[in-house]
Amino acid sequence: MASVSTSMTTKPKFFLLDAMVVSELHAQGIWARFVRTAEIVLPTIIADEAHCYTAEDRTVHSTHIDRDIAEGRIAVLDCDVEDLQATMNKFDKVLQERLHPGEVQAITLLLKWENDPPAFCTADFKAIEATCLLGLAGYLVPMERMLASLGLSRPVKTQYSEATFKRLMDRAASSRIQGRGLAIR
Repeated sequence: MASVSTSMTTKPKFFLLDAMVVSELHAQGIWARFVRTAEIVLPTIIADEAHCYTAEDRTVHSTHIDRDIAEGRIAVLDCDVEDLQATMNKFDKVLQERLHPGEVQAITLLLKWENDPPAFCTADFKAIEATCLLGLAGYLVPMERMLASLGLSRPVKTQYSEATFKRLMDRAASSRIQGRGLAIR
């Protein structure tokens, strides 16, 4: 895959989401408003996994993500296996073992994107660390800020907060400065 682009440009904000964010937006009951307000793209691995979420009462519900995809509310993008492997090879074995394939695919999409890439929303430290290690920290956004940018501000769980995101970004920056996480060349 040489590059990635999309023609979905009519909405004001553009986001690449991790599975835990998709689940949390559903659990909070704001998914429908969110997809009406923002342009959303999911890596295929995330789209294949994000079929249910757990509500506050611990019941499991369907996300109906296939319907959102079929009706064009969200886009799903894939990349070549070679590109995924090239991204994985940038990291040391320890980080490789801790990264979820969907996170690797999201990072690969960012690396290959032409023009203005989407903001990547994840609350997973290893995904944040890997994104920062590759110099893509400017594309990361915490869920709390993402929601605020769309006029959907609300209290969020600690792991999705601006404060936690800043702490994780500081840890990731430290890893980058110390050279931890990248493959030795």
